[in-house]
Amino acid sequence: MESVEGTESNSVETGWAVGIEHNLFVRVVYALIASLGITGNFLVCFVLIRIPALRNRASQLIVHLAITDLLTCVWVVPFHLFPSTPPAPHGIMGEIFCRVFVSKYPLWVTIITSIYSLIAVNLERFVAIVYPLYYRKMFTFRRIAYISLLCWVIGSVSSGWFFFNFDYDHRLKICTFVPFPPKVSIVIGLYIFTVIYLFPISFNTVAQYYMIKTLKQHATSMETRSETNGGT
Repeated sequence: MESVEGTESNSVETGWAVGIEHNLFVRVVYALIASLGITGNFLVCFVLIRIPALRNRASQLIVHLAITDLLTCVWVVPFHLFPSTPPAPHGIMGEIFCRVFVSKYPLWVTIITSIYSLIAVNLERFVAIVYPLYYRKMFTFRRIAYISLLCWVIGSVSSGWFFFNFDYDHRLKICTFVPFPPKVSIVIGLYIFTVIYLFPISFNTVAQYYMIKTLKQHATSMETRSETNGGT
């Protein structure tokens, strides 16, 4: 097992911070991105919540997406602005600290939740544009709340393997990195690729394609009607 505490090379090996994150310029960029993300997403939430005319089914999902993005930017501050992990507390708190904080579990939860929140937004728009007759039945406010909850469940479960990547050494009182066996790493890698990249990109691409196609058909139909009415 490898120690997380102590040398710079240790933190690089364990994934607490990759080598480039020790660069001051990179940390400044992280700080700017986090600041803009926190400010921008807070304003989105504030405007959509404060203005009654903007409260609808779509805005409910957009607010949820903005909240997950805001939380992701908040987690960037402790996890990426400081290149070295803080010392681990003793006892059971040390175990929690290593498995939750050192593993960056909260950050990964909000990242994956944000990805699936974006899928939810695209799904809502897809149904509204391509299947408008089914929209009100499918997207009730209660179902939207369930969809938002499902995004958090997917994010929490999909990041669960981080709990097993880090452990607390009660003898040395430090966090240690525990690599998975090669076969397990392959399975996890395939799962991550599918859940975080392949499915979200594929779904959003297909949904956008059909939305654009439907809107073009509607535009062509309206143009034809206009020409017909103009000629009569």
